[in-house]
Amino acid sequence: SMDKVVNKSFQRHDSFVYSSKEAFESFVNVEPNLVAELLAKFVDSRLRKGKEARSVNLDQLDLTLDSSIQIFRYINNKDVFEAFYKKDLAKRLLLNKSVSLDAEKSMVFKLKTECGATYTAKLEGMFKDIELSEETFRGFKEDRISRQATASTRIDGRIFVLSSQYWPPYVPLSLNIPPSLTLYQNAFAAYYASKHTARKLIWQHSLCQVSLRADYPLGRKDLSVSLFQAVLLLQFNGEGTSSSSLSYAQLEDLTGLPQNELSRNLASLCLGRIKLLLRDSSAPLPSTSSSSGSGSSAPASLSASSLIGASSGAFKFAPEETFSFNPDFTHKLNRLKVNYIQIKETQEEKKKTHETIFQDRIYQVDAAIVRIMKSRQRLSHANLMSELLAHLRFPAQPADIKKRIETLINRDYLERSEGDRDVYVYLA
Repeated sequence: SMDKVVNKSFQRHDSFVYSSKEAFESFVNVEPNLVAELLAKFVDSRLRKGKEARSVNLDQLDLTLDSSIQIFRYINNKDVFEAFYKKDLAKRLLLNKSVSLDAEKSMVFKLKTECGATYTAKLEGMFKDIELSEETFRGFKEDRISRQATASTRIDGRIFVLSSQYWPPYVPLSLNIPPSLTLYQNAFAAYYASKHTARKLIWQHSLCQVSLRADYPLGRKDLSVSLFQAVLLLQFNGEGTSSSSLSYAQLEDLTGLPQNELSRNLASLCLGRIKLLLRDSSAPLPSTSSSSGSGSSAPASLSASSLIGASSGAFKFAPEETFSFNPDFTHKLNRLKVNYIQIKETQEEKKKTHETIFQDRIYQVDAAIVRIMKSRQRLSHANLMSELLAHLRFPAQPADIKKRIETLINRDYLERSEGDRDVYVYLA
């Protein structure tokens, strides 16, 4: 490694140490956003449960995280890394995909050591929410009134209460959930309201996972599916209808799902390797579209990897196409995980993440300017720029900073000095 070359060949001479650091900073920040994003994805791949993670060596994992931190030090856009890391951490915590909770906390501690407590405040808040959620849900399960209200549902659930200021932004999607789940959800909402009168719960159904037990003529199966997939499957179980065959238009009306979500989840249930639903074979195959928008025909059977890699809105079914329960379904395994489309991040999600980063940067620049000016009261443009660039965790262009200064002047946070227009004065 470069460290060995500098240490052994050049005896850690200051000039070579400095030159090595400069060289790394230079090439790592040629495309700083991309490197920050890829590093976050690499760390996610090490901390997330998977085929490789089942027999992971925690000591080796810690060394890998240390190596990641070494690269992290050279990244200028550390807020980009934070945004993508936070989004992946949220998935690992909520879906119980972390290879080790100790390793997760160790990584956050390493980031805190590098960047300070402010940088990791939201990440630490996520862990705190998980712990508080476990206490809250334990109280809900032990509450007599709640037990009576949910006794008829036969649901053994787990609910997380997440603070919006810590977690990535999620857009609530419309969904007609089954009556039994509605009853369970309302019971928890009532219990939570009795403990926290000033708080409002917004249910995020897109994050939910469901375990269904299905009795097939050829054997019982335990299915691990998303809530959207579960709602679709339950339409063929007397949850909303007793019809053995339903059209796409009927399913859209019964589930309340947006068309893009309905199409993706239907495709995962009837076009993948695990065909829990049957699609009318006389209908033409659903059209697909690549990320560039060019059309192509879908194969008759899609692999799990094809489904996972599909782009947003890739499958489009005709309103009159019909779907039915597959009574002849069989599989050698009793417990099945049904892959659903868009597990991997789409370009649209990446774009939203970058938009969030941009908006956060605006808030940080504004807050830093006000904080500096409140302390100094009076400062020249050059000195303000110098102090501001030292405070920010990301590189900022002087032209962009100037725009934020003008915005704060218009909002009466600052004013220009009458004697010298290049000097700013803080307005209390």
